[in-house]
Amino acid sequence: MKNKSKYWDEYYKNSDLEFDINNYPLFTKSLYLNIIEQIKGLNLLKSAKILDIWWWNGKLIKCYMNETVEKYVVDISDEQIKNANEIGVKWYLVDIEKEVLPFDDEYFDFVILTEVLEHIYDYDFVISEARRVVKKWWKLLVTTPNLTSLSSRIRIFFWFPLTSQSFDKSHIRFFRFEDLEEILKVHGFVNFIRLTTYAFLPTLTSLIKVPFLWKINKNFGEHIILVANK
Repeated sequence: MKNKSKYWDEYYKNSDLEFDINNYPLFTKSLYLNIIEQIKGLNLLKSAKILDIWWWNGKLIKCYMNETVEKYVVDISDEQIKNANEIGVKWYLVDIEKEVLPFDDEYFDFVILTEVLEHIYDYDFVISEARRVVKKWWKLLVTTPNLTSLSSRIRIFFWFPLTSQSFDKSHIRFFRFEDLEEILKVHGFVNFIRLTTYAFLPTLTSLIKVPFLWKINKNFGEHIILVANK
């Protein structure tokens, strides 16, 4: 993608920078609530450090845990980074596909890649850097839209494009659970926990929740959520 930083600056300028989980559609809201639940379940110490790679509007990181935990973010967009100081987050302007993360090895207790890998070409470099900066035995959380979700299966069957709802035009690749686990294994991650969000039926304008299906088989859930140890 040419002029990536300009693209994302414009993207964020045209989006709502205020973050309120309750204002988002159910397929997005359920993803964020899953992430928050997983992080709170870690019982991180007050001195812990957490890194959010490609932090979107940054408001989500405020929901993660108490104020005493050190929160760091990296992003390619000036438009986003300039908002970081307002919410007490340590920020760094980084092109994550080309630049080494500006942190020492094993610096963080937890690293988050939320809806990132589907946007980038060199995901191997990004994952290798995430592994480098997370502490031994600590965790990485990765999320991405699920290629095998119920909604995407139906779109594929009826020849609809995937660039709708949880898939958008800035996505350049898609993953299954098995694909993402294999990639993370290559980079030395172990002890995978598979999670997902609700399953949905797609319509022309929205997604309709299907009760229980995502509990029966996670492959039908709208998103892939993987938690792994270094």
